[in-house]
Amino acid sequence: MPPRDNLALLARLLAGLQPGPPPPAVPALQPPWPAPRELQLRYPVAAGAETARRSFCVLAWLCCPVTEVAEALWLQVLVEALVGSAAGPLRKALIDSGLGEDLYPPHACETETLQLAVRFGLRGTEPEHAGAIEQLVLGTLARLAEQGLDRELLEASLHQVELAGREIVPPFPILLLSRASRLWYYGADPKDGLRFGEQLAALRRRLAAEPDLPERTLRRWLLDNPHRLRLVARPDPELFVERERALRARLAELSARLDAAERQRLAERARALRAAQATPDPPAALARLPRLEPHQVPRAVRRLPTEMREHAGVPILEHPVFANGMVYLGLAFDTAELEEELVALLPLFGLATTEMGAAGLDYEQMARRIQRYTGGVWSELVAGAEVHTGAPRERLLIDGKALAHNGHQLVAIVRDLVGAPDPHDAKRLGDLVREAHARAEAALIPRGTRLAILRAARGLGRRFRRREQWAGVSQLLFLRALAATLAEELPQLIERLETLGRRLLVRQRLLVSVAGDPQSIAALRAEIDALIEALPAAGGGSGAVAPDGRGPAGTAASGPVAAGAERAATEGIAIASEVAFAARLLPVAPITSEAAPALELLAHVLSLDYLYQRIRVQGGAYGGWCQYGQEDGVLVMASYRDPHLEETLQVFDGVWAFARERLDDAALEAVRLGALAPGLRPPSPAEVLSTARRRWLLGIDDELRQRLRDGLFELDAAAVRRLALPVLEQGLAAAGTAALAARERLLAAARALQLPLTITEAS
Repeated sequence: MPPRDNLALLARLLAGLQPGPPPPAVPALQPPWPAPRELQLRYPVAAGAETARRSFCVLAWLCCPVTEVAEALWLQVLVEALVGSAAGPLRKALIDSGLGEDLYPPHACETETLQLAVRFGLRGTEPEHAGAIEQLVLGTLARLAEQGLDRELLEASLHQVELAGREIVPPFPILLLSRASRLWYYGADPKDGLRFGEQLAALRRRLAAEPDLPERTLRRWLLDNPHRLRLVARPDPELFVERERALRARLAELSARLDAAERQRLAERARALRAAQATPDPPAALARLPRLEPHQVPRAVRRLPTEMREHAGVPILEHPVFANGMVYLGLAFDTAELEEELVALLPLFGLATTEMGAAGLDYEQMARRIQRYTGGVWSELVAGAEVHTGAPRERLLIDGKALAHNGHQLVAIVRDLVGAPDPHDAKRLGDLVREAHARAEAALIPRGTRLAILRAARGLGRRFRRREQWAGVSQLLFLRALAATLAEELPQLIERLETLGRRLLVRQRLLVSVAGDPQSIAALRAEIDALIEALPAAGGGSGAVAPDGRGPAGTAASGPVAAGAERAATEGIAIASEVAFAARLLPVAPITSEAAPALELLAHVLSLDYLYQRIRVQGGAYGGWCQYGQEDGVLVMASYRDPHLEETLQVFDGVWAFARERLDDAALEAVRLGALAPGLRPPSPAEVLSTARRRWLLGIDDELRQRLRDGLFELDAAAVRRLALPVLEQGLAAAGTAALAARERLLAAARALQLPLTITEAS
């Protein structure tokens, strides 16, 4: 929408309004501490779980108010130089020390509060290492303050901050508003949050005029600042039981104080609450809510600008889009025909390819180069199936981004990483394994629902098994075992990574994508062609790849997930948590099916009218929803931070009865716009590249997408019932279910519901 139209609308709405009372005073700054403090914490792990090297130690400083915009920005740049990349001197000192497995927290600056906080530390350590970690951090900072901080590293950090401020990432308008409101909350000028370019230029001038600024800042805010906390958190297998016991005792104490009349009043209030939660909003109240109607949104699908060319047999997808001075490059290598023992190593191989040395540079030199000229180079693994044939589509992605004027540097860096990788640095490879293991352990609860979904799906077909193997609990267990035997395994691990590189990083397996302004793409064509030519034509070993780069030639189709497939076992993942994460996946029908639009609409009804109401509103979970996976042909039901596992599994069981009895035209019209909404937001340049690449690999064209969107506009409740309910009923018989929860809660739910259950210990 043109800004002029928005401003005209606001002028009409605000006409005649008078200024209101001033906002409450901004809270006072925290009184500075006269001396550093220490805090010891415990966190729960499962009974009998391994506790060695599972503690955290963090040093944190309270620094300047965020309303001091220039100083806060400078601190963020300085912290980026210290720990923002593998070349950061403090990050390197912490990782190389062997005192812990991974840097923690991953974001060292806290900028949302009134006063900016800086935090450095390690996870995967021991409580007795806290003193050594503190001395290492302070000693490294003192050495840098005395000897000076590398100016090339500072320039690279400025580059990273500039790139982060310029890149268009969703939801970009909201991010811009948050930059303004964050200052406004605390009484500063909100426009200062939008003057990013001016502030960065002023910072560069200040650095030029004050050569000792980095060292003075280190002393002022870190070395000489007594407002410092040393926090140590250690795992405790008894804490979960202690908390449960304390809660029961507290409830018993409260209960004992109640007389009969008070108990009756509480019971009546509980019944009234349940009745209110179960009562639909009256139509008259709903009618007062402003809403768009389906006819007010575009019917045509949004088409992604894509031009295809080829060089040396490698397909190249070009996406000319407005990118605000950025350029994006993506390489996709076909992994579908690798041996199983190599497939399990692919997540680690991706890390080793992008985060170790290459082309004669060690990892620190390569990290400096990446930080100085790009916005990062990273790896990802994707697994899917061609929607028409079911042929597997499995890829290792090596993606990167840069400011457009550094596009040639981005291509050169990626060329060196994939054309001349070097996995021989045993120390660095060991650090990568330990860091990956620590991140996987720490992600158990934050990613609980995602892990449950991956686990529930793994029995539904090859693509689902691959995803769980690469990003689920299976990957955690693999990394845990590898980290435990790393000293003996490193030589063989290096050899296997070398084998993977020779087999995988070849032209025969490659697809290239590039997105950016048209002139930026044109300027990189010759260098992209040179990158392709630098790779071997084909790797050793078995595994032919089709000439179009889309997948293995002659591979038997795995097919869209078929209703009636062998049912996956109900799986429990035992973790130390007071809440649960549950998922059930139903194989239904993919985007190519006539039922696809009906399933999309049905998923929205089930999500908002059934699962959200029962699991979130009535059950008290943080979330409960249903989603239709168009490309995979699955219906996903899930809960997030859920206090009632048994009841949630029963809610999953009731989905068929609800759909059969409650799906009517009123329910459908209430969600139709929500089903249409995902196609309305303009994609970011990075999303254009990744989405177009995925659609190309899976065979999803605009005609297929338009057919689905037309159905979302046209189908009524009778049509949705006719098309979706039969496949929903068949899918229920082949569904996979998984839950992450405390072992006792898993066993209790299995007993109550008479579920056959297998349990994997994860905490």
